[in-house]
Amino acid sequence: MPINFLDPNCSTNSNNLEFGLCDAPPPSNSPAYIDETNQTVWIAKVNNPSNEDVAFYAVNNCVTVLKPDGNEDSRCDGVLSYSDILIFVELKSRESGQWL
Repeated sequence: MPINFLDPNCSTNSNNLEFGLCDAPPPSNSPAYIDETNQTVWIAKVNNPSNEDVAFYAVNNCVTVLKPDGNEDSRCDGVLSYSDILIFVELKSRESGQWL
């Protein structure tokens, strides 16, 4: 079964010089997303010095991936895409506020 990891219904975009990637803490059913304004919710910061058009496609909580037995498989949080580059992203945060 083909899987579309680049579903436009699961994407957020930015071409800002800097933006953040966000994901609600578990047990959230919300997909991860790009945020351009509220740095307090950023888990990761993306520096974009050339103002590339960057898309972030949420995978976890947006794209269904099944194991052969029919149960859901684990997934990364999302995929960053720009030009012809794909970066699979797993967001983690520490309670201390330090980035991981």
